[in-house]
Formats: sequence, structure tokens, C-alpha cells
Amino acid sequence: MTTPTRQTCLRAALAAILLLGATAPAHAQFKNLERIAKKEVEKKAAKEIRKVINGSDDAPAPAPARTTTTTTTTSVTTTAAAAPSGGAAKPTELTQCDGLKPTKVVYGRLGEYTFQKGMSTETRTGFIDRRNVSFESGCILPNLRTGEVMYLEYDTDALKAKGEFETQCVKIDDRAYGALNETETRGEYPTNDSYLGEAHMRLACGNSEGVAECTSGSNGDRATAADQDLKARGQTALSFLMSPTRRGTTPKSGERLYCQYYNPASGKSLFGYEYFREYG
Repeated sequence: MTTPTRQTCLRAALAAILLLGATAPAHAQFKNLERIAKKEVEKKAAKEIRKVINGSDDAPAPAPARTTTTTTTTSVTTTAAAAPSGGAAKPTELTQCDGLKPTKVVYGRLGEYTFQKGMSTETRTGFIDRRNVSFESGCILPNLRTGEVMYLEYDTDALKAKGEFETQCVKIDDRAYGALNETETRGEYPTNDSYLGEAHMRLACGNSEGVAECTSGSNGDRATAADQDLKARGQTALSFLMSPTRRGTTPKSGERLYCQYYNPASGKSLFGYEYFREYG
């Protein structure tokens, strides 16, 4: 290509590099998100430079060449702006699935239900509005909202062999504060993995929720029945509340978080999920 054409293309390539650098994330999530995004930027920038340097001075510069360069630059800009976490990597790409599958996953909430006791109507608190869910892809679960509860069951021996797990969360819309584990108290995100009590899972018989697995009697009676049922089936229950927050940095309209239940020893997670954290 001619010298003026080469200079024009080079300027376009350098502009793309500067634009990509401006959109690269400034803070790491789970320590490696920034590195992933940076590599993507460098790869795309190097590709643009090679297109210019490897061109032939003797070959004509047809119009499609300029169109291709412009299209590529526009495409890169759109991709960078549309990425949910401000970089090339999606939050779910940070989760390496452990491979251990739950035997049950149920979404719902903790609230009041009723049941008949003779001629009277009694009210209790339990796990209500239940719906069974499954992984959408890999070990990624469907999205949740603040106030919802996630309940899972795993084979007890298999889960115990994995060791200890912990919840990690990052902000999706605004990543300026990094991993929540490093900046917020444990009550601000779903760190408690036994939120539901056993009596919450085992409702009274004849309940308004239509849950057939039930036990009549006191809260203690229902808790004992739930515990015995889990042990008989060789299962361990995990449950998490999608916590609200009252941090002043939280938008009043709420914000999206991505979380994973992570094993520090193996570097892998049982599952990941997104939830919308509300202020309140």
C-alpha cells in the first residue's frame, strides 16, 4: 500500500489500541479478571498492527480494505462497551465447576403459611413459594432476587470429601470495589450456608403451600423429622439468603452481583449464580 494509506491505517489501528486500553478494567475481580481482559486487549491490538505492517507497498489499496478496518474498529468498540463487567471476560467464566452435582435445588423464600388444626387456622413460618430449578449451563444456576432463598442437597460423603467452601461475590455493573469478600462485611452477601432451619423445610401437614412432605406437631417435632429424613437419604442441606444491603455506596435502585460457592483448596466451585441486590 502507499505511504499515505499505510499512515492512515496505522492511525486507525493506534486509535483502536487507545480505545481498547481506555475500556480495559482498572480493578481485578477474583484477582485474575483484569489479566484476562488485558490479554484480550493486547491480542486484538497486535492483530490490528499486523494488518498494517504486513501490507504490500506495491498492491493497490481497494475500498474494501478501508471498510474492513473501520468495521473491525467499530466491532471492538461495541464489544468492549457491551461487556457486562467492563472487560472481555464474563463473570461466569471465572467459575471453574467442581463437577459434584446437587441432588436437589429449590428456590423460594422464608414466609408465613397456614394449616388447619381442628376448627382453627394456625400460622407458622417456613420455606414457601418453592420451585425446583436446575443448572442452566455447567454449574451456573438461574438468577435470583433479594429476599429469595436458595436450597440445595448434596450427597453427604461426597461433599465432605471436598473440604470447606465459601461464598465469593463481585459486582457486575460497578466493579470499582473489587471482590466483596475484601471490602464488605459477611452480612452483606450470601455467606451463611445454613440459613434455613430444619423446621422451615418440614412444614406442618395440611399446609397452604401444598407441600406433601410434612410433619404435624411442634417446631421441634418437624425439625427432628427433617433431620432424620436427610440422614436416612445420606444428604446434606445447604441454604442461602439473597441478602439486601444498606451500604451507602449501593445504588438505591439496586445492583447485580455474581457469586460462586468456592473451594480455596481446589480453586473450583460447586455452583455460581447472579442475584440482584436491593438497598433496604
